[in-house]
Amino acid sequence: ADVPHDIAERGGTVPLQYKRLRRSDDGHTVISCDEIYDLRVPPQTPSGAELRVRSMGDASPDGGPPGDLACTVRVIPAPPRPGRMRMPRGADPEIHTGAPPDPDTVHVSVRVIEAILGGRVEVDTPAGRLRLTIPPGTDSGTRLRLRGRGALQADGSRADLYAEVRITVPKILDAESRELLERFAELNPE
Repeated sequence: ADVPHDIAERGGTVPLQYKRLRRSDDGHTVISCDEIYDLRVPPQTPSGAELRVRSMGDASPDGGPPGDLACTVRVIPAPPRPGRMRMPRGADPEIHTGAPPDPDTVHVSVRVIEAILGGRVEVDTPAGRLRLTIPPGTDSGTRLRLRGRGALQADGSRADLYAEVRITVPKILDAESRELLERFAELNPE
């Protein structure tokens, strides 16, 4: 069974479609049919694990109860998150190779106005979606600690997760917004 990375980590269900031998309505004939079953995946299920579901396998040829369904898990890596990065003119991007992304950190896009005045943004975490408060005056790169919102631990508790702020800049400004920002820059020359 193909299981998305986030479900394998936090637990959940995945739809499973497979061929199954079942007894016909007369009870004497075994027929093949398409079956759809919501497979429960426990938290922290690794690739290669075998999950068994009682009585969801093929019908017994001699009239006994149906067998168990055995599913081998294949964890599908999470797709990369789409995003844009703007580099200053003449800057060379840093290329990091070999280091996997930090599983204890999520990146949070925050508008300039939210970074300056504060606000709330929605964040997806292994423990579910939450609304995160951004304090006024938050700089890009600030890491905010989210207690108990990370990956499940062996003892059933959740690790802490960190939200790293990335400030997003509007690509297009109208004349009034540009004028207001220029006035703001005059008032705050730092």
